[in-house]
Amino acid sequence: MQNVIDRRMVAHHSQAGLDVAVLIDQRNTGAAAVAVLDVRAAAGRGIGPRQPDRAELWRLATPAELVQGRARTALAPGDLVLVPAGATLELAPGAMPVGATVAVVPGGPMGVARAGALPQALGSTASAGAAPALTIVHAGGARRYAKGASAATLLLERGPLAAAVVELDAGATMPPHVHRAETEVVYLEAGTGTFTVGGVAVPVTDTMVLVIPPGVEHGYVATTATRAYQLYTPPGPEQRWKKSP
Repeated sequence: MQNVIDRRMVAHHSQAGLDVAVLIDQRNTGAAAVAVLDVRAAAGRGIGPRQPDRAELWRLATPAELVQGRARTALAPGDLVLVPAGATLELAPGAMPVGATVAVVPGGPMGVARAGALPQALGSTASAGAAPALTIVHAGGARRYAKGASAATLLLERGPLAAAVVELDAGATMPPHVHRAETEVVYLEAGTGTFTVGGVAVPVTDTMVLVIPPGVEHGYVATTATRAYQLYTPPGPEQRWKKSP
């Protein structure tokens, strides 16, 4: 499978003011456990309401306003919204574009998204009914755990996904290791270094996203200070940050 994707090389497709790039799915990486999309809605468009048939984790790249009936919740860049299967997601239209990185579990081939659309769109009169509740995580309130030259801010630790923002100082390392049952996604946001995946060393920059399936040894050496958005499905390995060095 292809483990490393350069986001600059991924095609974007648009429909009616919605821009979607499929970074990871079963088609381009062989990974069926998770898919990852970059989504952007034009100013004045908004997203939804829609009810996905699989769990989705939205991480906002821009400010947004979450609509839940008559209630509205302001979201800041870095905040998360976990949307269980069958729950209703709606982001209100605003004066500025709305952008997010979306993880879908399970993944599979993202055929509709590759055409620039999101599935399960509902009309404006859709009712949430007895739909599952959303989980909202404000990144500013999340706990940060530091260990030597590295640290992680744990954003989500339950449900089908764990999510964190990981930081490493220049020269810091993540020694080679294996996750027995979990698929890992690393979305690099800053820094450069070398990932070793399955014995192959790959130089990486802040434009890359990686997927590591269960049972594959991997590690990282940071050439410069590095920050990454990290996902696990199912959760588990993120708990190591809570343990004493």
